[in-house]
Amino acid sequence: MRTIKLVHALFIWVIFLLSFIGHLEANHGPGTGGAVTTIPAITLKSGTFSLGLRTELTEFESISDSKILDKAGNAGSFDAIDRTFLHTFDIGYGITDDLTLGLNIGWFEAINFRESELEDGETEMFRADPDGLTDL
Repeated sequence: MRTIKLVHALFIWVIFLLSFIGHLEANHGPGTGGAVTTIPAITLKSGTFSLGLRTELTEFESISDSKILDKAGNAGSFDAIDRTFLHTFDIGYGITDDLTLGLNIGWFEAINFRESELEDGETEMFRADPDGLTDL
């Protein structure tokens, strides 16, 4: 009888969790291809190479310059971006069957980055170009 109660409780818990699936958002920017991004923990065989090229596009909700200025006037500052690209290049070498040496470098591109700030009672709009190399 105790097992049946446990199974019922587990079933109800799973149904409860599944009810939130439609409400999940993967809106974390580059580096997320859905809800989770992982790197496999598999080593290369000794003496083998691995090459990889990955491009990620993240598109954000469009917002006009006038709305950005309004939001900055209410909040003190506000920034927005239309879309981003992250291009990543990977190379790996199997030193031994249990040890892999790898390098990962990327290039980040931002399309239409805008920032607005409220300073001394006046709201100003700035545009920036944060394109460039990512961390190694």
